[in-house]
Amino acid sequence: MKAIFAATISAALSISATAALVRAADPATTQPAMTATATEISESRSRELVKSEFPMSYGNDLIITLKISGPGADAATAYGMVTIDLAADDAGDNLIPPKNTFFGRGDDMTTIADYQRKMWKDGGLEGIEATVSLAQSARKATTLTEVKGHLIVRTGGTEQVVTVAEVPSMEGKSLDDPALKAAGLTVKVSAAKANSTSITLDLTGPLSNLSKVELLGPGGKDLINGSGVGTAGIGREQGNYLLTSPLDATMTLRIHAITGQKDVTVPFDLKDVPLP
Repeated sequence: MKAIFAATISAALSISATAALVRAADPATTQPAMTATATEISESRSRELVKSEFPMSYGNDLIITLKISGPGADAATAYGMVTIDLAADDAGDNLIPPKNTFFGRGDDMTTIADYQRKMWKDGGLEGIEATVSLAQSARKATTLTEVKGHLIVRTGGTEQVVTVAEVPSMEGKSLDDPALKAAGLTVKVSAAKANSTSITLDLTGPLSNLSKVELLGPGGKDLINGSGVGTAGIGREQGNYLLTSPLDATMTLRIHAITGQKDVTVPFDLKDVPLP
């Protein structure tokens, strides 16, 4: 979820302009705006009985799930930057979480994964789900009297496909392409050995601008059957992609990059929400 190549490297990399497509109407010019509706609230409590240097629990948290719907919501790639202006329960406590807590820090964007989008679609959800984290309520509290604030949903833009041929020859090299630069992405093929059943990409930049990674084999079939992206250092992620067939020079890597996305502010104002 940043170098000009020699001619031989540049020849292995091209952009498929015909594959570019508009993902959604510009939400800034579309009415009505996106809306947020609370659909679920969950709570967890833990207490460390024996002091540990590495506690198993992250602590206590209160999480509200929001359904985000409206123009552009189905095409959203990320949400975050949560700002909570008011959060109170009927015990009179302020539930705005501190900024430096693991839960509820709200200072980054959460990329929406393909499996989440499929799960929502299969479940009949029109739009996306987002979560807002609060500080723990008192046990005597029964209701959140009001939770008010806003979050950012990233959506829209144009998708372009960067094509890389002779993938094993690109191992250890970064991809130089205007579409990736426009999307703010740096992609390095860190592991792509011939006959391997996996490839690894080092990724820098907003992963919400990375729509999809494919490795096409004979007949244009996508040979990636599993993937995972994890942190590989400050500001850098590493994507590992499992293949159904051993990698060879005839296969083509396709990276779908999105440019021109819009950050849409979605307000929420929830009242009288029952606690779990």
